[in-house]
Amino acid sequence: MNNIETRIVNTLMNNYAFIDGQNFFESTKRFHWHFSKRKFFNYLLTQYKVKKILYFVGYRKEHKNTIYKRLREQGLCLCFKKRIEYKDREGNWKTKSNVDGKLIAKLLIKFPEYDKAIIVAGDADYYFLAQYLIRQKKLLKIYMPSKSKGSSIYDNRYVKPYISYISLMRDLFEHK
Repeated sequence: MNNIETRIVNTLMNNYAFIDGQNFFESTKRFHWHFSKRKFFNYLLTQYKVKKILYFVGYRKEHKNTIYKRLREQGLCLCFKKRIEYKDREGNWKTKSNVDGKLIAKLLIKFPEYDKAIIVAGDADYYFLAQYLIRQKKLLKIYMPSKSKGSSIYDNRYVKPYISYISLMRDLFEHK
């Protein structure tokens, strides 16, 4: 965290993190090291004074008493999206949960409740939302898995200062 971020965080104590769990943590599986979600969540809570972490994911019944239970125990507010089945081009059945729209809607609905927002995502789906939050002085940070996974759309002088890449923070988030 740089000096400007530290001053902002110290004066604002009601920050929310909005995590696109569908793509962000799938992307971190490509690291050549074991990414610790727990360390990352604790980092958000302590470094950015995050009061609420909203984690968006497609609902799977088989995870109810395992993964979802652990995430709730870590203090996350889980926001589920129904999974849909579809056939891909080869005719194979796949499932998908597009949580982007739900995350954006919830972030805007909760707008008056928080001082600054942190977006945690693995793609460029939130570029226009990031621009809006910057104009409203509500964006604190965007975390992406890596520069290679992150879209080049974020590489402009307006949004780029808000981006941090998890792959460059191995010493903080590696599970040892």
